[in-house]
Amino acid sequence: MRNNINGNYEKIEDISQIKPGAFINILWNNIDLMLPYSPRNDFISFSDKKWDFRYSYNDLGNINELEPTLFEILTNGKDIEHKCRINK
Repeated sequence: MRNNINGNYEKIEDISQIKPGAFINILWNNIDLMLPYSPRNDFISFSDKKWDFRYSYNDLGNINELEPTLFEILTNGKDIEHKCRINK
């Protein structure tokens, strides 16, 4: 993940430091995705309207960084949910 304020592409080490203009690069199933930050109330989302990569909050209000979900957004209005696991 990187913040892109004034074109500096600052690497984000702490997900809570995301700012408008941020983006994430994902290699998923041999597909390279570069998704912009899409602020939402119930989760942290990066989306280009074809793909939506989300980090959810747990019951304590902390971000679940190790188990995000990738949604493949289809044209028929249905989504395919892909559960992910981050290896740190």
